[in-house]
Amino acid sequence: MPARDARAELLAELHSLVDIVRRDLRLRERSAGASMPALRAAAAIAASPGISPSALADELHLDRSTVSNLLRDMQAQGLVQRKRLTEDRRHVSLDLTARGHSLTLTAGRPGTGALSRAVRNLDARDIVKLLQSLEPLLLALRGDGSRSRRLR
Repeated sequence: MPARDARAELLAELHSLVDIVRRDLRLRERSAGASMPALRAAAAIAASPGISPSALADELHLDRSTVSNLLRDMQAQGLVQRKRLTEDRRHVSLDLTARGHSLTLTAGRPGTGALSRAVRNLDARDIVKLLQSLEPLLLALRGDGSRSRRLR
């Protein structure tokens, strides 16, 4: 197959993958009444009550500023509460409110979406091949050549 045809086929397959994942995420967001980042954050806070915002950012592979904005929105929705740990007010711990706990029960566990189910059904050799094949694409998308899981 000529390189041009292979590139076109790859792009078509990647668009199809993105569409499938996007539909699944929208369905899960609608059923839970919250965004996927909020659902992921709530699940991480439920798993580690008292987690700090910076540790949550690391857990979610997001920039701290992104998590700060997400937490502000979640706090406004009554899903999460921040507790100051010291008098200097710089150290914060996060806990879910009753509404936040309810959200985690409604949304189900992380890793129950279509993509997670499909990956769980792959054998180990296919997973290794996929990781190796995706590496150049992910490096190009990240733009800085890093191997960090955070996209810029």
